[in-house]
Amino acid sequence: MLIDIFGAISDAHKKRGFTDYKDTSYLYNACQTHFYQKEIMLGTVKYEVPLKHKWFNKIDWPKLWTDKWVRGYTDDPGVIDINDMLVKDQYYDYAKACMPYIDDPDLDRMVQDAISKLNLNVYTKKPPAMVYMIGAIENKDNEEFVKYYNLMIKNIEKINNLG
Repeated sequence: MLIDIFGAISDAHKKRGFTDYKDTSYLYNACQTHFYQKEIMLGTVKYEVPLKHKWFNKIDWPKLWTDKWVRGYTDDPGVIDINDMLVKDQYYDYAKACMPYIDDPDLDRMVQDAISKLNLNVYTKKPPAMVYMIGAIENKDNEEFVKYYNLMIKNIEKINNLG
């Protein structure tokens, strides 16, 4: 169940530790935005998927910026290298954990319940808003990439409505 997965993610993040980046927050978030755009654009090239509606210009990227950066490892999906420090947005892992539930109409409630029950310092609306983007990045084949890419395009407003 999602609560168990979120609990395991939280424990793993605590073990790795979080970074203090207050002096360079704009740099971290700009690198994160570039990472998401680059990874999805590479998928469109790899799988010969036409760019739709210039999606990258329609996302309000600062809505995805974070204040929770987890220390990362070289082989860890979603990791970016900033000044020789490997980090990733904690929400990458939470959104990735939501991937098996994208067809569940109760995903938002499931995420909210898991975060609430575990008393996590995690914005409940962010993982379900990011799941399509992370799904496109984590794709295993053309069919999976196209599925998540199309869902991402369809749900851009969900990202832009993050508060």
